[in-house]
Amino acid sequence: MDDVLTCIECGSEISPIDKFCTKCKSNTRPAKPIEPLKINKKPNILSRFYANPVTNVVLLLVGIWNVLTRDIETETLWFIVGIVIMLTSSNRLYRYYKDRSNKTQNQATDILKERYAKGEISKEEFDKLKKDLE
Repeated sequence: MDDVLTCIECGSEISPIDKFCTKCKSNTRPAKPIEPLKINKKPNILSRFYANPVTNVVLLLVGIWNVLTRDIETETLWFIVGIVIMLTSSNRLYRYYKDRSNKTQNQATDILKERYAKGEISKEEFDKLKKDLE
């Protein structure tokens, strides 16, 4: 019989169908990890507005226009407002594209881990592919 496994606890042979070892009664199946509760927080209108990259590009252009068309000596407040708009919108654009690239990287790593857990790839292949992803 090729499908005989060995118990981790006592070392006796067990069938792959068995959920528990016949001698020591230990669990033969790996426990599923408990996932933490996900709290889905509904974003408000303003945060959804700022999360949109198109909105931030428009705000960046408005800030640049505001800075270029204002006289710093007579309209100092509007000049500063333009600089603040430029800085915040460019920061939001940077974070948006950084988070987007991290999400793609995490998805690829999760798929790789899932394939390794299913036994589709060996440890050596897993390590090689993980190194290629990094």
